[in-house]
Amino acid sequence: MIAHRTLKAKLLATATLFSLAPLVAQADQIVSTAVTGPFAATGGNLSITSTGSVTVSSGTAVTVSGVNETSVTNAGSITTPTSGPNAGTALSFNSTASTASISNSGTMSSKGGMQISSKVTIDNSGTMTGSDRTITFKTGSAGSSVSNTGAIGPVQNYAAISNQAGTLASITNAASGTITAFVPIENNTGGTIQTLTNYGQIYSTHFANSAAIGGAGTVTNLTNYGTIAGHNATAIANTVVNLTNAQGAAGGNPLSINVQPTAYTEVVLSPTNYGQLRIVSVNGSMSFALSADSVLAAGTYAAVLSGIDAAHISQLSGTADGRNWSLVLGSGQSSVWDLTVTGEGSTAVPEPASMALLGAGLLGLGLARRARAVRQEHPAQPRAN
Repeated sequence: MIAHRTLKAKLLATATLFSLAPLVAQADQIVSTAVTGPFAATGGNLSITSTGSVTVSSGTAVTVSGVNETSVTNAGSITTPTSGPNAGTALSFNSTASTASISNSGTMSSKGGMQISSKVTIDNSGTMTGSDRTITFKTGSAGSSVSNTGAIGPVQNYAAISNQAGTLASITNAASGTITAFVPIENNTGGTIQTLTNYGQIYSTHFANSAAIGGAGTVTNLTNYGTIAGHNATAIANTVVNLTNAQGAAGGNPLSINVQPTAYTEVVLSPTNYGQLRIVSVNGSMSFALSADSVLAAGTYAAVLSGIDAAHISQLSGTADGRNWSLVLGSGQSSVWDLTVTGEGSTAVPEPASMALLGAGLLGLGLARRARAVRQEHPAQPRAN
C-alpha cells in the first residue's frame, strides 16, 4: 500500500513537472540593460525596454526560431554592423504562434533588417533602418501586415519593405510615417498586397532611377492621400486593381503609374487640392468615379487624368455630392482630361432672398401658434343681452 502511494506521488510530481515545463519555457523575457552578443528568444513575450539594448559585432542580434513567441516589443535598440563582412540582421523571426506581433518604438539598425518567416503584425512608431532591406517577408509569412507611424528606412541598396511571401494582408503608412529606400516597397512577380493605404510619404531616395512601389506584383486596393514618388521614374510599377488618389494638384506632383488601374477613384478636397493621375501605358479599360468624401464646387479641375484616351475610360460623366460631373478633354488634347463640375450641390447655401422668405414664414408661423395658445388659455366670454 505504501509502495503504491509512493509510486502515485512520483507520477503526480512527474506530470506536474511536464505540465509546468511549457509555462517555464514561455515565461516573458525582459531586457532592461545592455546585452552584447546574440539573444535567443525562448517563447512567450520578449520586451526590450527603453534602457535595454542588444548589440552584436556580427550575425543576428535577436533570434526567434521554432518557439511559441507571441510578441517582440522593442523600446530600446537592436544593432548590428550595417556594412562589411560582419554586417548582420537585427531580428530573425520564425514563431510557431498562430498570432504574433512585433512592435518597435525604439531603433533597429542593421544590414538585413528584420527577416520574417512566419505570419506577424508589425507596428512601427520608431526608426527601422537596413542598408540592404529593412523588413523582408519570406516564405511562411503570408498574411502578415505592417502599420507605420514612424520611419522605415532610408535603405541604401534595396527595399524598405520586401514582399517575398506571396500575399501580404496590408501596409498602412500614417500621416506621420515615412517609407524610404531605393525601392521603398518591393512587390515582385507573384506577390500580392491586398490593401496599401498611404497618408504619409513613400518615396525613393536612391541616385538611380527607381519606382516607389517596384516590381511586377499586384496591389488589390491602393488608397493614397499622401505622397508616393519615384526617383526620375514612375511612382507605381505594380499592377493596381482599385486605386483611390488625392495626390496631385496641391503639390504639383501627380501620381504616376505604369499601367492604368482597373478602377480609379478621384478624390477632390478643394478646388486647388485634388488628385491627378499620370498613366504611362494603357492596357484595357478603366472605370472613373469620385470618392464619397469629395468636396465639390462648380468649376473645372485641370488635368485630373493624363495618358489615356476616351476608348479606354468606361465612364465619362456622373453625379456626386448633388452635382453633375464630366470628364472633358483639355484644349487641343487627346489624352489629358479636365473634370468639370456643375450644379448646386447637396450643401448649397440658400440665396439671401430665400433666407428672408424662410425667416418671415417661420416668424408668421410662430405668431399664429402664440395666438392660438392665448385663445385656449382665455376663451371668449358670452356677451350679455
